[in-house]
Amino acid sequence: MNTNLRPFLWGVGLIFTVLLAACQSDSLRPTFTPVSMEVATAPTSTPVVQIAPTITTTMVVSATAVAESTSSQTDLSTPTPAPTSAPLANIPIETAAYISASGWSPDSRWLAYWSSDQADVDAWQPYTMPGGTLHFWDAMTGEICAASQFHTASDREGDVQWGNDGFITVIMPDGAYSGRPCQAEPFTLLPDYQPPQIEQSDPTLSPDGRYRIISIQTTNENGILTYETQLATADNGQILAAATWQIDERLGDYSGWLGGEWASPTQFVIYETRQQGPLLLDAEKGVVPVLTDLLQLDVIPTLDDEAGFSLTARPVFGAETDAYHLLLSGIGLEGNFPPARLYHAENGLVETLPYTHFYWPLGVGEWVFLDSRPIVDGYEAYEIWMRRLEDVGGTWQLLVSDVDGTLWNENQTELVFIQGETAVIRQTFPDGEVLGRWETTPYGTYPVAFSPDGRFVVVTGIKPDQLYGLFILEK
Repeated sequence: MNTNLRPFLWGVGLIFTVLLAACQSDSLRPTFTPVSMEVATAPTSTPVVQIAPTITTTMVVSATAVAESTSSQTDLSTPTPAPTSAPLANIPIETAAYISASGWSPDSRWLAYWSSDQADVDAWQPYTMPGGTLHFWDAMTGEICAASQFHTASDREGDVQWGNDGFITVIMPDGAYSGRPCQAEPFTLLPDYQPPQIEQSDPTLSPDGRYRIISIQTTNENGILTYETQLATADNGQILAAATWQIDERLGDYSGWLGGEWASPTQFVIYETRQQGPLLLDAEKGVVPVLTDLLQLDVIPTLDDEAGFSLTARPVFGAETDAYHLLLSGIGLEGNFPPARLYHAENGLVETLPYTHFYWPLGVGEWVFLDSRPIVDGYEAYEIWMRRLEDVGGTWQLLVSDVDGTLWNENQTELVFIQGETAVIRQTFPDGEVLGRWETTPYGTYPVAFSPDGRFVVVTGIKPDQLYGLFILEK
């Protein structure tokens, strides 16, 4: 299985965001223990139905240091030492001019990563990350070994694929090699290697496979892209809904993309358009303008208006698989954004929410997240609030404040988040049991990946002097 996790903060340092996704890996969420505090006042606006939720705060614990330990580094030919206890550290297991994690073995015994020296960084190629040498960290012993046989010129060269038999396949520009981590024997070339076929879902197909979406860019005039999008039956191509729409290329690269996603088995939402607002392509009702038909707005805001913002719609998924929800928020000049709105298709209700920004992922376990963006010490910070999606008019709870990065585990029962750049906190979701706290000063950190067994979390950090560190944090 390919578990390449090598995207990362190059140049100016760490860029902290949110979902996900997850990776994978996209990814974000802490938990909480509610405490009795003063209820804040929710902002108001006037969509179809205005429901002003109440807001309560929850306690977020500060991070504290845990026991430190060190690990040694050996060459590939050095035999693996006898097992000892794995390190529990808030100091990096390795530092280098650049480090990127590649992935865990299926049994969580090994972590593969690429470590770059200054020469690698100085020779880095544009539009890539630096190259480096493949390394392995042993969770049983805490030992590190360098696979000096594998050195890349950029992060676009070299891939690591783990097998279930203890063997690993390293794919390099000159071929694929097979071997075991940290053994004296070199990896051997696989002359007849064929990469495994990975099944991927087709985003053009509806969740039940009955319908297909087709979106084609037709023109590009002075940065204004024109698209034609059709919703058709998957078996015979009968067109049930069709829309022609435009988007400003400043909003992103739409080439080869559908411009939206399925909101339900029969409805596809186009996130935003230049003049029409978001559009819903419905297999039964045709094209539905979201702002005028669902939210009943009289005026459609556009980027060309004096206020300089438009609205985008993202589907949020709850317990009902046949009903969709749309979360609408602004894009453009943030200072002019109206409060976010939440549309419930099952009953047509439109909620006016207390904040203007949503936070990825939009829905986790039927929760929805908003970002209040408070000003802290003169800078805009991230403060994440949460509420159950179906709890119309319900209480919003503070999930975490001053957050710089988040990572969910695969089944969304645990969350790792960075607070104040150097505090790493791991806790369960949604009940908020703290499983670990670490302080990584002076490294500003970002969570990268859980181990498959959930025991470890990989965190990468960077110091002000641009030195990178790799942290392995144990629950």
